[in-house]
Amino acid sequence: MSTEREPRLPDRLGDVLGPHAPLCEGLTILLLTISSDDYPHQAMLSCGEVVAVDDERLALAVWPTSTAARNLAERPRATLALVDEGTSWCLFAEIADAGTVVTPLSGTLRRFDATITRVTSDRAPYAVLESGVTFQLTEPEATTARWRELRAAIVQGGRT
Repeated sequence: MSTEREPRLPDRLGDVLGPHAPLCEGLTILLLTISSDDYPHQAMLSCGEVVAVDDERLALAVWPTSTAARNLAERPRATLALVDEGTSWCLFAEIADAGTVVTPLSGTLRRFDATITRVTSDRAPYAVLESGVTFQLTEPEATTARWRELRAAIVQGGRT
């Protein structure tokens, strides 16, 4: 059963997505946007591409020619969904285009600011969520170096 929460980033997710949080290899954040045919479109982001600016705002970086970037620019609402410590979270957000972010390791990405407007959580009384979508890095050192660089640029605003 879904539970409405305050329209702010829960403390635990701030610990996971904050600008100084340790990188969380394996955590996938599902970015759900609205496509031109009015169906949901799913993109998968890592903690390298999502940073909590404060408890009401997130900064996102996505590939500039991606369907997600186009959808966010044309229909500026999204849901970010993830599972953390046995809870399924949905963060509903209004989106604002924030230009681009450029780093040597990641290249040019499109940056968006997400203002959280609603938060829901889900837990089942008869089961424990063990994970959501997860992954294992094939090149951990190179990937985490890229993530650190990108997260720092996202936090700094990354406008070009």
